[in-house]
Order: sequence, then C-alpha cells, then structure tokens
Amino acid sequence: MALRFKLFIVCFIYISVSVSQRINIGIYSESNVKTFVFTPVKGNYEFTGDNSVKNIILQNDVIYIALLGDSVNIKSLDKNFGNFGDVYFIGENNSCSFKIKPVFPDINTREYENDLRVTILYKKLLLVNHVELENYIAGVVESEGGSKAHNEYYKSQAIICRTYALSNFDRHVSEGFNLCDGVHCQAYKSKCHKNPEIYSSTISTKGLIIVDTTLNLITAAFHSNCGGMTANCEDVWLKHLSYLRSVRDPYCTGSFNATWQKTITADQWKVYLKKSNLTVTEPAKASDFNFYQEIRKANYEYNGQTIPLKRIRTDWGLKSTYFTLTAEGNNLIMKGRGYGHGTGLCQEGAMKMAESGITYDKIIKFYYTNTYTISLRALEFFKEPVQINTFPTDSTKININ
Repeated sequence: MALRFKLFIVCFIYISVSVSQRINIGIYSESNVKTFVFTPVKGNYEFTGDNSVKNIILQNDVIYIALLGDSVNIKSLDKNFGNFGDVYFIGENNSCSFKIKPVFPDINTREYENDLRVTILYKKLLLVNHVELENYIAGVVESEGGSKAHNEYYKSQAIICRTYALSNFDRHVSEGFNLCDGVHCQAYKSKCHKNPEIYSSTISTKGLIIVDTTLNLITAAFHSNCGGMTANCEDVWLKHLSYLRSVRDPYCTGSFNATWQKTITADQWKVYLKKSNLTVTEPAKASDFNFYQEIRKANYEYNGQTIPLKRIRTDWGLKSTYFTLTAEGNNLIMKGRGYGHGTGLCQEGAMKMAESGITYDKIIKFYYTNTYTISLRALEFFKEPVQINTFPTDSTKININ
C-alpha cells in the first residue's frame, strides 16, 4: 500500500483533472435579507417557481424578489409573477452571471456566476448560489486574498480553498446548502472579477487538493499574518494535527499586519485576572504582570496560574495571541505580532514567498508539514468519490473525466 501510494503521488502531484461539478453556497448568509433585486448581467435566465411556472428573464431585466408572509414574491417592472415556496433562476449556459442588490436591508451589490435558488429559512430569504466549483474557488481566492498578489500565491490559495471546500462540503447541508459565504466557512463576496490571473491560477490547479499521510483531506486553515511564527493547532482548537505544526516564518515580518500595539492600565488587567479566577498577590505592581513570548505559547502565565491566550484574544478583541505585556508606569503595553489565529498558511508570508520566486507546491509544503498535493483522481483511486449536493435536490459524485 505504501509503495502504491508513493507511485500515485509521483504520477499525479502535478496533474490537473476535469471536475465538472457544482456546489451550493449560501450567500448573504450573515444578513436578514427580506427584499432584493435580481439582474442577469451575462446571458438570459429561466425563472422557475415551485418547479412549474417558467418564464425567461432577459439579460439586464430587473426582477424584484421579496419575502411575503411564508412565500417568495416575484415581480418585474410590469408583471407580478406570483408567490412561491421555491424559486430557481437557471442560466442558459455555464458562462451566465447575475447581480444581487439587497434592498432591505440596504447592502452592497454583488455579482455571482451560474444559478440561484431562493426559498425561505428561519423567516428570511435563503439565497443559494449553485455554482461551478472552480468559479467558486476563484471567487473565494479573490475575497480572501485580494487582487494584487503573485500567481504562485493564487495557485497555493486555490488549492487550499478547494481542499477546505471539499473537506467541509456538508457543513450546512441541514440548511439546504454546502457552505456559506462567511469567514467561518470561506469568504465568498462575489465572483472573481478584479484580476483575471486569479481565475487562470485556479484553473491551472484544477482538481488539486492537499492530503495528509493517511490520505485524508487536511484542515486547510489559513490566516492573515503569523507575526513570524505560526501556531500549533492544538493551542487554538485543542485537537492535535500532525500537519499544523508551528514553523518560523521569516517572510511575513515586514508586512502590513506583522505588528500591533494596545495600551491598558495595570488595574484593568488586575480586574480581568480576578474575573478569570486567578489569585492576584497584593500589593501588585504593573511589572508583576509582565509576560513574554519569544516563541508562541498557549497560555498567559502569572504566579503559576494560567489563562488560555485564545480566551484573552477573544475577551480583549486582540488581533492575535502572539503578544508580550510590558509595564510602563501604571500601564501595560501589549506589543503584538500577527493577525488571526496563526495556524496553517500565513497569507502575507505566502505572498512574499511567491514574490521571491518560490512555487506554490513549496509554499504549501512550508506551512503544512507532512502533506501531499495530489489530484482528486489519485484520491479516488484509494477512496470513495467525494459527494456534493446538486441543484436543486439530488446528489451525485464528482466526475473525473
């Protein structure tokens, strides 16, 4: 088995496959959308209400969609199509795209590709983008990584985002979609439209994913900036994973989010420690609370007592857990490094690596130790095909052509 695995790693590590599959993404998931405008931007759409009433929506037509009691009301400028439980807008081909402008609440317009489903969930409109997997990945890469990085960074981010999507595709299945557009899944704020190199980088890595030594898709965690050292995952999420190990990262230390600072009073900190059930020795000087991290730690330490740094980060709204506390008079100066949880790929570090000529496969290997970048075809050789829900109701396997 080990030899067989190694042979397929060699054969498939750089091979891209054709994965003609779609994924269902809940969009505007963090908003209570009750009314919005739908406009085809590219191509015409077929509108279907409750799988029976069908109408053609032409490019640039304006369609108003509103929550009306327990129904979805659809109307144009000159026609009320009626009220429905389920509504589908299906593009005439795979290159179609549309814009959505929420009216209540008033939120920024977004543009997405492929199809849209509208129904009701928890007394609000549920919007689900039924989108080609690679279109979704490109949109996530742009939403998460911006539009001004090097191609090798975009390739690494695309593989990471694809891995994350496939390993978490059933996170919201009970709600009628696979993933949402929020950061706790992956940010997906629009189609890829600012930099065509993002899409080409995504397509050039089509079908590539990251697995661990047991052939399981990895937890492809990433963050903005690690401050010079990534974190062990168990210091963030308790569970130990062999590939999410702390590594020194010299590439991100000069980047925008590499450092931060916050000043608090020693009295504020003392009150916080007591509320956290720590015993504070009185009288306490500000310098008694000094704390240093030459390498990343999991806990703040005071007189043999500890508080998890991740709790401190949450309680104080800090950018990271990688900070020192130093007394200045009656104040404590928090000097921090990095932005985010610190586990996995450091985006600003990876961007700098790419600018320095380091290729995407080496970037991935640097941040995710003991992993392999392989194709879905290689994974299917050893395991059952990944399942993804289709639109609107049934399910199918990823097809490897």
